[in-house]
Amino acid sequence: MAASFCGSRRYDVFPSFSKVDVRRSFLAHLLKELDRRLINTFTDHGMERNLPIDAELLSAIAESRISIVIFSKNYASSTWCLDELVEIHTCYKELAQIVVPVFFNVHPSQVKKQTGEFGKVFGKTCKGKPENRKLRWMQALAAVANIAGYDLQNWPDEAVMIEMVADDVSKKLFKSSNDFSDIVGIEAHLEAMSSILRLKSEKARMVGISGPSGIGKTTIAKALFSKLSPQFHLRAFVTYKRTNQDDYDMKLCWIEKFLSEILGQKDLKVLDLGAVEQSLMHKKVLIILDDVDDLELLKTLVGQTGWFGFGSRIVVITQDRQLLKAHDINLIYEVAFPSAHLALEIFCQSAFGKIYPPSDFRELSVEFAYLAGNLPLDLRVLGLAMKGKHREEWIEMLPRLRNDLDGKFKKTLRNYLPVIRKRVSNEEGGREKLKKGNKKLDLDEEFPGGEIYSDEIPSPTSNWKDTDDFDSGDIIPIIADKSTTIIPNRRHSNDDWCSFCEFLRNRIPPLNPFKCSANDVIDFLRTRQVLGSTEALVDRLIFSSEAFGIKPEENPFRSQAVTSYLKAARDMTREKECILVFSCHDNLDVDETSFIEAISKELHKQGFIPLTYNLLGRENLDEEMLYGSRVGIMILSSSYVSSRQSLDHLVAVMEHWKTTDLVIIPIYFKVRLSDICGLKGRFEAAFLQLHMSLQEDRVQKWKAAMSEIVSIGGHEWTKGSQFILAEEVVRNASLRLYLKSSKNLLGILALLNHSQSTDVEIMGIWGIAGIGKTSIAREIFELHAPHYDFCYFLQDFHLMCQMKRPRQLREDFISKLFGEEKGLGASDVKPSFMRDWFHKKTILLVLDDVSNARDAEAVIGGFGWFSHGHRIILTSRSKQVLVQCKVKKPYEIQKLSDFESFRLCKQYLDGENPVISELISCSSGIPLALKLLVSSVSKQYITNMKDHLQSLRKDPPTQIQEAFRRSFDGLDENEKNIFLDLACFFRGQSKDYAVLLLDACGFFTYMGICELIDESLISLVDNKIEMPIPFQDMGRIIVHEEDEDPCERSRLWDSKDIVDVLTNNSGTEAIEGIFLDASDLTCELSPTVFGKMYNLRLLKFYCSTSGNQCKLTLPHGLDTLPDELSLLHWENYPLVYLPQKFNPVNLVELNMPYSNMEKLWEGKKNLEKLKNIKLSHSRELTDILMLSEALNLEHIDLEGCTSLIDVSMSIPCCGKLVSLNMKDCSRLRSLPSMVDLTTLKLLNLSGCSEFEDIQDFAPNLEEIYLAGTSIRELPLSIRNLTELVTLDLENCERLQEMPSLPVEIIRRT
Repeated sequence: MAASFCGSRRYDVFPSFSKVDVRRSFLAHLLKELDRRLINTFTDHGMERNLPIDAELLSAIAESRISIVIFSKNYASSTWCLDELVEIHTCYKELAQIVVPVFFNVHPSQVKKQTGEFGKVFGKTCKGKPENRKLRWMQALAAVANIAGYDLQNWPDEAVMIEMVADDVSKKLFKSSNDFSDIVGIEAHLEAMSSILRLKSEKARMVGISGPSGIGKTTIAKALFSKLSPQFHLRAFVTYKRTNQDDYDMKLCWIEKFLSEILGQKDLKVLDLGAVEQSLMHKKVLIILDDVDDLELLKTLVGQTGWFGFGSRIVVITQDRQLLKAHDINLIYEVAFPSAHLALEIFCQSAFGKIYPPSDFRELSVEFAYLAGNLPLDLRVLGLAMKGKHREEWIEMLPRLRNDLDGKFKKTLRNYLPVIRKRVSNEEGGREKLKKGNKKLDLDEEFPGGEIYSDEIPSPTSNWKDTDDFDSGDIIPIIADKSTTIIPNRRHSNDDWCSFCEFLRNRIPPLNPFKCSANDVIDFLRTRQVLGSTEALVDRLIFSSEAFGIKPEENPFRSQAVTSYLKAARDMTREKECILVFSCHDNLDVDETSFIEAISKELHKQGFIPLTYNLLGRENLDEEMLYGSRVGIMILSSSYVSSRQSLDHLVAVMEHWKTTDLVIIPIYFKVRLSDICGLKGRFEAAFLQLHMSLQEDRVQKWKAAMSEIVSIGGHEWTKGSQFILAEEVVRNASLRLYLKSSKNLLGILALLNHSQSTDVEIMGIWGIAGIGKTSIAREIFELHAPHYDFCYFLQDFHLMCQMKRPRQLREDFISKLFGEEKGLGASDVKPSFMRDWFHKKTILLVLDDVSNARDAEAVIGGFGWFSHGHRIILTSRSKQVLVQCKVKKPYEIQKLSDFESFRLCKQYLDGENPVISELISCSSGIPLALKLLVSSVSKQYITNMKDHLQSLRKDPPTQIQEAFRRSFDGLDENEKNIFLDLACFFRGQSKDYAVLLLDACGFFTYMGICELIDESLISLVDNKIEMPIPFQDMGRIIVHEEDEDPCERSRLWDSKDIVDVLTNNSGTEAIEGIFLDASDLTCELSPTVFGKMYNLRLLKFYCSTSGNQCKLTLPHGLDTLPDELSLLHWENYPLVYLPQKFNPVNLVELNMPYSNMEKLWEGKKNLEKLKNIKLSHSRELTDILMLSEALNLEHIDLEGCTSLIDVSMSIPCCGKLVSLNMKDCSRLRSLPSMVDLTTLKLLNLSGCSEFEDIQDFAPNLEEIYLAGTSIRELPLSIRNLTELVTLDLENCERLQEMPSLPVEIIRRT
């Protein structure tokens, strides 16, 4: 077996057997099955086995990945076999070799215990043998027989078992590697490489991977090698460098090493330079040459594809693209720099082990990724350098990165890779590098082998003395690449976000996206304004900037100034979209002239401006026209080759196509694709003539331009089809324009176009009701339908199943498939018949709005009969339905951005309508909702649009109601209740907070939220509940429909309704939740106001505007509160106690800031469920003794409770408290011992001016705030706080001495 990057073994399998029993029967069939699976098996070629085992055989065992031991009756009669077994057992223990025992007509227990017939034979063999040798045999027999294997007695026949053994071995050898699965973006690279390699082709193929150092070429190649190895009998992943100046000797040395590795033959000698071709010309090989910088190496090892057998693939990796060209490698994968969003994921994967940062590191991570640049190596290095560091250390590092304009700091980081790789390994406590959650990062690209590095980081003063980037005492543990090449920050030339970042860096002073203003954005837009495309540019940059981590409310692209600038730009330009129509004709061909006119008319009809551009007879190409268009329709005819000037223009157009986002749509007019591709017919004659009269390089550019056009595909003109073709071409152009601004359609088409499936392709599209799933599916269907033999689009599948039932729909489907004339019914057609009938036909099937997987299977007869060449697209509101329909990765349709919503509004509303921003907000990016709302407010008779919009929210258009109702009605009672609580009370709240409270109400909240997400009714954004406003409105409408009288509804949120219920004392047991915004409200409540609300679970009286107070008074006191309450949130509670009758047995959160309470209540209460208590700024509070009963408390907030003096008996002595905030408790003097509070992370005593004594610290504290206290000394236990990151001692004027702290704690704090 060839050597690879993951360790070299000469053989895949070593078989150990007794030739007396199995060589001609069982073994022969097994070897045949292994060979059929391309498994490299050692064969002894008739080696005599009655001699002592020789060194060659021992070497073969040690250099095999798997040993198959075939125990048979006479296996133990051979000392050779037994000695083999001892060696195999040794390799099993010491080299982790895989051993597969096979029991051929012998029972495993006989082998293990050496009994029965097997034991008799073994006993004879042992006679006269040394005891130590017999002992080794017995130990090996017992150990190997104890390994799970295959017993022929348990199988119906040999053939079945042999096939299973071969399959098992194949899986063990070629199991999919996890080394690369966690590398961000690797799948996209592998898909791109697969399309270049064309693995289905039997023709040998040589391709290149090019890109700068650190871009990830080697990592991509290693992942590719891991993925493709099972398909090749011989494979090798090698890196060679010149070590000898003598060309001939160096080449022989290269060949010897190369053939030794790929053929698995040690010390192989070659005599001439033709050995590679002679040895491999009939072999199917996979060869990857890494880090190539010598053209002679390529000529020597992979001179031509003809040197290798059919199906071979050779991949050459280099930084030098010209080296590939010089070796005639034209299929080159140029590794692109990652987008800003992908760069952030790469950085986070290294820093946090996941592709997104923790919430408190989000902004820091975004800026670090931005400052690291776009080179994957630098992103990984910096991420690993920051791995495990505390937030304060990140903040300290920022100035160095911001000032690192020349890359000196990053270069320093990259110079210590081996040192820090070992540090990280040690920090992970010896865990396996590939263990789940600890991604193995491959940063070895272009890393020279053989160097030896110290395990200690050199002194900063000695190694960084030439830079002022470090203080003398800094020790920076980092992982980096030893490469000394630093590539400047570059991205694709057509990457708008990169261009914007570059623009900011060139400002004076330099800026970054977090520090720029709206004026900076406008200045950038002025540099990029071309023919009205500025709006689309802003739309893309809004998406990129927010993917980069900028909050929408802080995004300068969304500012009023930028919006005003866009309006002014629209008023100045007012151009429609221009589409270029290229041709090369002399007006003598009537058909071509007529066709161009048909295209122009169709473009006008669709609202575009056609710019017809004849390349014939033009001296110069109009570059301004090129840059003013996003789509070019190119009519290719034989006239092109009659004009050298036209061909030069064609080259220029294709160069422009490669460097911009221009879309080219070729139309082959009276020429065939094969003529241009193979330069046949008139093209062949013309180019032969041009070859004779012109420079070769000019002709080669023309050929390259022709090849590039052919690679795009396009449409072929046929006589009589010009009008149909014109419509199809313009529809394609329109769709391509839409693609450039529609991330949804673009994403789906990218998935379809890169699909390499050898089986049926089943794609799923899911999203909320009204998001546009049907429209997108229809566009895809119309775009792809011409390429299929049979196409079927079944719209409104859910509705059709209700109207016709699945059986009738199946009859319709069968009749469409086979045609009415065949007279076949559903009962006549079995899946096997369907499979055979359509095996060689292509099928495109779209099922729109599927709500039940069983119905879908019933209509189409299951998914099993579909095969390669068949594509099924399903849309659904439910992700789980798509998964049940065998969709592997459902594509979620994203909501419209604000800019897309704005453009849609402008199609209906003229001028600056005052309600546009409210329309955009109320629609939540749902196209259906936005269209219906905009259409409604655009009617002329409406005088007050804002009032009309509010009425629409209370009574939405029928289509919105129907779309929502169907999703809601399909939920179970648990999910319905959770949804209504979220809609009425928890939209925008933390998911964990909602789960905490609603679980206490008896709901299965986490499961319910997951189901609501799958049903597209809610989503999570930064772990917060996100719900489209139309859905929230509908949820509240459902509650409103429970009863006309608010007192009989389950949930109340409207202040008017709530005040009516409370002041009239009309509450009933129907009410389960009340959330009242009491800003600017003043009212008196009765003592029995909650007397009949037995089922009230959630109660919240609050003020949403700062400066206001909740003025709900209880002049006659309060008799009771409902015992079902899990949330009691009452700001400015007016009484000194809670009702004595109140039993808080279900209470989870007590939130009563700014209350008048002196104590909660008299006596003890059951506080088992209480998790959070907030009594902040309750200035009269003196007694919290009852909290000692709350053993599950996690958060206590008593900030500003200025009357609290002694809490020594009040803090619960349990290990569940996480935070204790007693800031500004100015009379507090001491705290109890905290040694048992093992989960306490935060202690805040700042502003406790009389606080003097602290006995000890909780052992796992991370944050301690003691600013402004009167403490005189700190307890010695502070030295043991290994998790401490913040220690605030500001203005501790009485502090006399402080224990000496470990260096680690000082550095963290």
